[in-house]
Amino acid sequence: MSRYRAKRLASMVVMGGLASGLLFAQISGAGQASQVQAAQQANAKDSSQSKPYLFALCALKDRGLPSSALFFLTRLPQLILNDLNVLPPRYEDLSYIRKVAAQNALERRFDKGNDLYKKLGDAGGLRYDPSLTNWTRSDRLHAADAAVDKADDALSASIGGIDDSEAGVSIVPEYLPPRTVKAWDGKGLLFNLGNDSPLRAGRKQSIDLVITGWARPVASYVETHIEGWDSAIGEKVFGWSDFASPDDPGPLAKEIAKRIAAWLASTPVARFDLAVKPTSARLLVDGKPVDSSELVLFSPENRAVSIDAWAPGFGAQRKDILLVDGESRGLTLDLKPESYGSVQPRLDPPFASLLIGGLVVDPTKAIGLGGLKDILIASAPGYETKMQVLPAQGFGNIDVKLRKSDGLGPGKRTDRAKDGFYLALGLVAIGFPVASLAQGYQNMYLEANFRRTTGFTKEYATATTVYWTAVAGTVAAAAWTVSKLVVLLGGMGQE
Repeated sequence: MSRYRAKRLASMVVMGGLASGLLFAQISGAGQASQVQAAQQANAKDSSQSKPYLFALCALKDRGLPSSALFFLTRLPQLILNDLNVLPPRYEDLSYIRKVAAQNALERRFDKGNDLYKKLGDAGGLRYDPSLTNWTRSDRLHAADAAVDKADDALSASIGGIDDSEAGVSIVPEYLPPRTVKAWDGKGLLFNLGNDSPLRAGRKQSIDLVITGWARPVASYVETHIEGWDSAIGEKVFGWSDFASPDDPGPLAKEIAKRIAAWLASTPVARFDLAVKPTSARLLVDGKPVDSSELVLFSPENRAVSIDAWAPGFGAQRKDILLVDGESRGLTLDLKPESYGSVQPRLDPPFASLLIGGLVVDPTKAIGLGGLKDILIASAPGYETKMQVLPAQGFGNIDVKLRKSDGLGPGKRTDRAKDGFYLALGLVAIGFPVASLAQGYQNMYLEANFRRTTGFTKEYATATTVYWTAVAGTVAAAAWTVSKLVVLLGGMGQE
C-alpha cells in the first residue's frame, strides 16, 4: 500500500470518528464561542477592553394559561429586565474557563476535519474528471495531495492536543479580569428565538446567555419555569421553577432577577449602593474617580473601601466601609453646605434688640443660617417681646414687627378676647328665641289685621316692631361674635 493511500485511509477512519463526534455535538447543541475566549486572552490585562458578557430574555411559552392571563408571558420577563438595570461584573472561575476552552478546541477540531473532508473530496473528483488530460490531471492531483497532507497534519495535531486532559486549561491566561455584563439591546422588545433553539439563536446573534421559560396555570397561581442557555459552553446552565399571582408578578420578578444577577456574577459578590446629595458631587473610591451615574460597588472578596465626596459650596466627607461578599448594603452621603444662606432683619421699631440662642445679634447685619431652624427673640422698651422662627437655609429678608405694650400681655389679652367672644355668642343665643316669639305673636294678629280696611291693628304693629328689632339685634350680635373670634384667634397666635 502506498504512503498516500495509507494516509488517506487513516484520514478516512479519522473522519468517520469525527462525523460521529460532529453528530453528537450537533445534538447536544455545541456552540461557537471562540470569540469570547479570544477577546479575554487578548485583553487579559485590560478589563475595559474585554468583550461584555451579553444576555437576553425571551417571552415565556404558554402552557395552557387562560386568555386573561396571557399578558403574564411578556410582563414577567420585562419586569425581570427592569430589575436587572444594575449588574455585577462577571468573575469567571476555572471550571467555566475549562469548559469554554474544551468547547473551542472541539470546534476547531471539527473545522479541521471538515476541511480535510473537503480536500479529500476535491482530490477524488480530480481522478474521475473526464475533462482533464493525463498531464493536467497529474499536476492537479499533485497539488490536491499536498493540500490533503497539510489538512491531515493539522487535524492530527488538533486531536493530539485534545487527548491531553489539561489542554483546555493550558490556553487560559493566569489572570482574567472581570467581564462587564450587559443586556441585549432589543429596543424595548424581548429576544425572539424564531424557529431556532436557544443555543443556535444565541450563536447567531452573538449572545452568550439566552434565558427562556414557560408558564402554566396551577389552581389560582401561575407556575413559572426559567432556564438559561450558555452558548459559550453549549449547554443549559440553570433552571428554576416558582409560583406567582397572575395579577401581581412583581415579587417573583424581583426574586428571579436576584437569582440571575447572582449567576451572572459567577461567584458571591458584595454589593454596596451609594447615594450622594447633592447629585452633582464628585466621588472618589479608593482614590479613583467614580461617575455619579454608577454608584453601585461590587467586590468578589471582603475588602475595605474609602469613599470621598465633595462639591462646590459644600463640606467634603470621607467614609470607610467594608464590603462583605454575599451582602447587599447601602449608604447615603449628605454633604453639608459651607454656607446655608442668610436673612436680613427689618425691625419695627428700628431700635429693637435681637437674641438667638441667648446671644445678642447685631440687627444691622445679615443673620447667617446654620441648616436648622432657630428662634429669634426681639424686644424693645414699651413693646411686647416677640419670638419668630428663622428658616433653615436660604437668602432674603425677615420682617420683625413688635406690638406696643398695653399692660396685659398676650395671656391676659387672650382671656379678655375669650370673655368678649362668649358674651357675643350669648347674645346671639338669646336673640334667636326672642325673634321666634315675636314672629309667633305677629302671626296671631295677622288674620285680624287682614280684616281691617285701613291701617294695622295695634297688636300687630307692636308684634312686627318687636320681631324686626329682635332680628336686627341677632344679626348685630352675630357680627360682633365674628369680630371677637378674630380677635381671640389673633391673640392666641401671639401667645
